[in-house]
Amino acid sequence: MVANTLLPIHLGAADSDLPWWASVNLTPLAGTEWFDMARNVVVFVPLGLLLPLVARVRSARGVLLWGFLVSLTMEALQLVNDLLANTLGAPTGYGLFRAAVLLPALAHLAGAATWPGPLHDATEARQLV
Repeated sequence: MVANTLLPIHLGAADSDLPWWASVNLTPLAGTEWFDMARNVVVFVPLGLLLPLVARVRSARGVLLWGFLVSLTMEALQLVNDLLANTLGAPTGYGLFRAAVLLPALAHLAGAATWPGPLHDATEARQLV
């Protein structure tokens, strides 16, 4: 996932003739969509208003820390959701593969595409499952 974020794989025609590393962004706020940034700030304004009332936070440093921790928690949970979704994608693909090799033509194609070297018949392809 980190590699996909830092080194995205673009399918289809390249956007430009620039090398892949030209699109890597390791500078904070570089290329930020300001509307998205403003929306994220506005979403957390109520937290800053409620922290003194609900959690008795009495300093800007405390509010900053709480805002960071709540934001970090939300992003981590989104990461976990992405991790779960990506992980579920693998057995879903495997299930589709198992269903596909039940058809002789697709079993033959799977056998031909198997690495290393092709399988000899559809029966061998079905044995992959």
